[in-house]
Amino acid sequence: MTRTSTPEKRIETIDLLRGLAALAVCWFHLTNANTIAARGILQASGKYGWFGVEIFFVISGFIIPYALHRGDYRLKRFPTFLVKRITRLDPPYLVSILLVLLTSYLISLAPHYQGERFHLDIARILLHLGYLNVLVGYEWLNPVYWTLAIEFQYYLLIGLAFPLISSRSPWKRLLFCRLEFACLEGTVRRIHLSFYLSVFHGHLAVSAPVRNYQRQGTFGLALVV
Repeated sequence: MTRTSTPEKRIETIDLLRGLAALAVCWFHLTNANTIAARGILQASGKYGWFGVEIFFVISGFIIPYALHRGDYRLKRFPTFLVKRITRLDPPYLVSILLVLLTSYLISLAPHYQGERFHLDIARILLHLGYLNVLVGYEWLNPVYWTLAIEFQYYLLIGLAFPLISSRSPWKRLLFCRLEFACLEGTVRRIHLSFYLSVFHGHLAVSAPVRNYQRQGTFGLALVV
């Protein structure tokens, strides 16, 4: 018997939250991260825009496990899951890296440029491909890339741990919770997923005790908020 795939169900509220989070982050960078921006009320209006990053993490913490649950995910599908996430995340990221390198080169050609001489650090660039820079002591070409590294670390975690989260066995779910607490106890730096792990707890909305809830999406979103 051939299993028919379930049409992907979009949650419009999630799309709205994504848009608001993106606007908040953009406004923060425009009014606070930009030294040219005016002081006073304009700067204060974007002071907390960085919360948009955490909102993105919260959304991922719910929507990724929700999609895995709807797709009847199994651990043997981890490679396919990871390839799909990489093909979604990496193309704009790689284009951005090329633009950063090109811009840095062109700026270094300016007549009155007084910064460091432009050079290609191949090791540093290659480490970007695996989001590994800060784990081995290399700085990002663009500081905002740290958010993508956290997101990618979450993909690895949820892809491997989802069978525990969605298991009907309370002992398996308890094991995952204990592993989470161990990560939180070992948190020392903001560059690691463990620092933000509590923000990604939307997966609780698709765990076994509530996965048969009639309006899973609404319940999950309410839990996350």
